[in-house]
Amino acid sequence: MAERYDKLLTEYFNGTLDKPVASYEVSGWFLEAHRDEYDDVKRVSLIVDNVVYDMLTTFYQNVFKAKYGDRMTSDDLHTTFDRTPTAIRKQKYKVKRKLKEAGL
Repeated sequence: MAERYDKLLTEYFNGTLDKPVASYEVSGWFLEAHRDEYDDVKRVSLIVDNVVYDMLTTFYQNVFKAKYGDRMTSDDLHTTFDRTPTAIRKQKYKVKRKLKEAGL
């Protein structure tokens, strides 16, 4: 289950979480034929976006962008942002808990 949240956060911070939404919206008939899938992808994207902006300060959004988007190691994160791995992990668990509460 934790891997699912890591995957969602990685896709979010890489900018690939919304790509399926755009591909559905390209064609009207395709969108209507796959409306349930489209609605689910859009719902997940909206939930992740809301949780990230509600739970994380701008500083930790940058930390998560570096961790999940740029794939920095824990040592690099500690050096760059001057936060211990434990502090970063606590924020990650808060976000994952909120994602779980939101139904993901």
